[in-house]
Amino acid sequence: MMKLSKLICPECQAENERNADACRECGHSLGFVNVNLLSDPYFQEGLEERYHAAIANLPGTEVQRFAEIIDREGQAVINMSFEVLRLLVNENEDYLSYQRGVEQGKIVKRTFQHDRFQCIVESAFYGFDGRNLVYAALSLDDNGVSAYGDVSVVLRKKNIEKRTTFFERDTFLLFDDLTEKGWKLKDIIPAGHCGTWRERTKIAAIKHGDQVKAGHQTADFAAMILKNGDERTDDEFIELHIFNKVGPTNFERITFQKKLTRPFDQIQFKILKSKLSSLQVEVIEV
Repeated sequence: MMKLSKLICPECQAENERNADACRECGHSLGFVNVNLLSDPYFQEGLEERYHAAIANLPGTEVQRFAEIIDREGQAVINMSFEVLRLLVNENEDYLSYQRGVEQGKIVKRTFQHDRFQCIVESAFYGFDGRNLVYAALSLDDNGVSAYGDVSVVLRKKNIEKRTTFFERDTFLLFDDLTEKGWKLKDIIPAGHCGTWRERTKIAAIKHGDQVKAGHQTADFAAMILKNGDERTDDEFIELHIFNKVGPTNFERITFQKKLTRPFDQIQFKILKSKLSSLQVEVIEV
């Protein structure tokens, strides 16, 4: 069975397992587990190999231009309902992962079928720490995955880049793809489909390099990397996994895709807008 390399403590040089939170010898923090896992040579080399195979026969200048735009303008966007946003801003709640939210009584447990599948997928990719991940989508504009809500929240890159990993598509769909191709759950996930913040342009090139054409502008690339379908299973995007919770201090910009019509919501919006202004979060009403 394939094993990942050891993680060396920067403080005392002791060897630790890749999924360790803190050094077993001196207790020094080892950083974010999701990033440490996907920084292992197994994942790095597998991604590099797939990347070079994907772009081998593509026009280098166009792929490079695409990568530069992803690097410069790519954003992490979370879509949510106004009610969720209201709780985050007006009630000082945190945006939690599904499993942590259920544990704290802040998220209603899903049906057994959906609850079970989410827990299986998250643990299959990350083990125990799969429960600590918040999901976002890579976007080149302020639009996210609309199935999750009418409010699009752009996160501050500097607040999340060190704790974020990338997968080439929705991991629930990717899980099905990989198992159908023969991946056994007792094995570590196949390399080449995921990476850290540094590898986001390679993941985008692997997935979309052969679609890039001369003359494509940022808007064309935006429509390419994030597509909202008629059903949630039709959505196609590059998925971000952010370790731990996020909250209003991590927000950069919020876009309301629909107008609020209920009097209660309109009152709450005024409070919310004032609080966000104090945090220097831009609010856009469509």
